[in-house]
Amino acid sequence: MVLTFSLLSSSIICGLLITRTARYRWALWLGWFSILCASALMIVLKASTPTWGVILTFIPLGAAHGLVLSSQNFAIQALAKARDEAYAAGFYTFCRTTGFCFGVAILGATFHNFLGTHLRAANLDVAIADNAEKYIILLNKVMKGSPLEIPLRNAYAAAFRNVFEVSTGIAGLAWFLSLFIREASMNRALESEHVLLTAGPQTTADA
Repeated sequence: MVLTFSLLSSSIICGLLITRTARYRWALWLGWFSILCASALMIVLKASTPTWGVILTFIPLGAAHGLVLSSQNFAIQALAKARDEAYAAGFYTFCRTTGFCFGVAILGATFHNFLGTHLRAANLDVAIADNAEKYIILLNKVMKGSPLEIPLRNAYAAAFRNVFEVSTGIAGLAWFLSLFIREASMNRALESEHVLLTAGPQTTADA
């Protein structure tokens, strides 16, 4: 909930600022750099990190993603030709949705692979990595106070750190590529085949 709230808040503020300044590159650069820093901050999380510490790291991460999501909506339409804006917006939505799928698959595979490596190093059952979600429930309920609880929590925490390391690298690459995005004017007339027809002065014959 904290992540969603910070994302929505920064996205709204970013949209208002871009609308007022008619500039979007600053938000792209700041957004990707913020994601880079926020992802790097997540690496320091440990199994012993208190809940309030996790919440504090989620706030800048959500705000950073809000900057990027909002600014990319402006950039994709500003860079497209006027007649292609609708296609550009649709293609951006398609790419973003596809990216979500790839992101979940890549980082999910990263977590499971590294979790197996850390379990093996701790002489624990590697099969736990295949049922990672189920074992989280066991850790919080059945295995509370068990001698295996701490080693398992440390293995999970190490695997999550590896996920954040990978996402930090991806964010760094994205920030570098965003530096090459050119500026385009947002103040231009709407070009469309669909126009509003205004009725001329009514004549006696028309009446």
